[in-house]
Amino acid sequence: MEAIKKHLQEIILEPKREELINQLTNVVLGKEPSFVPYQTEPQYFEIWFDGPFEFAYVFLGKENFVIEIGSDDDQEKIERIYAPFGIEEEDQIDINRETEFDFFINCWKELESRLDKKVRCFLIEQGIIRGIDVNKSIKVEGDEIEEILAKENIDYP
Repeated sequence: MEAIKKHLQEIILEPKREELINQLTNVVLGKEPSFVPYQTEPQYFEIWFDGPFEFAYVFLGKENFVIEIGSDDDQEKIERIYAPFGIEEEDQIDINRETEFDFFINCWKELESRLDKKVRCFLIEQGIIRGIDVNKSIKVEGDEIEEILAKENIDYP
């Protein structure tokens, strides 16, 4: 499984790294005019996506904004990576989800490093309404976000 993750990282994810970090940075710094957050100066970001390796990240706000970094040949490349291993589709989805979460967390940490500040973030998979607390690298349920933020004295709109 580690070999698969390594191939996914090298072939699918790494080529998308800078583009994702740059687009995330634009949103976080308020430079993306299409995104209107719930609050004037957001204390956190809630980002949703449809499923692993679809590469469309939706920033939730008064006016949502989608970062799309997918390529036309992503699915073909993913199929070639998995072909020699004979892994069931459900297991592939789990591997993809875990690998994408790790990738997103690393990109977010790089964003924070470049900005020299912590930026609160949750990444939630829409269909199953669960995801990760990006800053703490732990799994969360989508309906727990308000409670988590309340404990941190952060307003949830």
